[in-house]
Amino acid sequence: MSESGATTSIRILGEEYRVRGAAPELVEELAGLVDRKFRDLQAGRPAMDWKRLAVMVCMNLAEELYQERSRRERIVGTAGERTRACRVSLEEALDAGNR
Repeated sequence: MSESGATTSIRILGEEYRVRGAAPELVEELAGLVDRKFRDLQAGRPAMDWKRLAVMVCMNLAEELYQERSRRERIVGTAGERTRACRVSLEEALDAGNR
């Protein structure tokens, strides 16, 4: 989180934290996401200690981030390939018209 901006109170697994971030609404939304991840994982592993649970939450969030970045790279790459193909076609059409 950013060290500038408003301080927002959030709750994760019933514990209150004060977090500084640019937009309180975003901080609250992110806290809700993290709290849900903790609760979902905790429900399946009620005896897991909080440190291991925290690592599992981090790994799950990292996996989601990785998958989203990979998806975005595929989309951007595909769009870039189409753009290059269109440019080549346009250049060829212009060259043919100039002959």
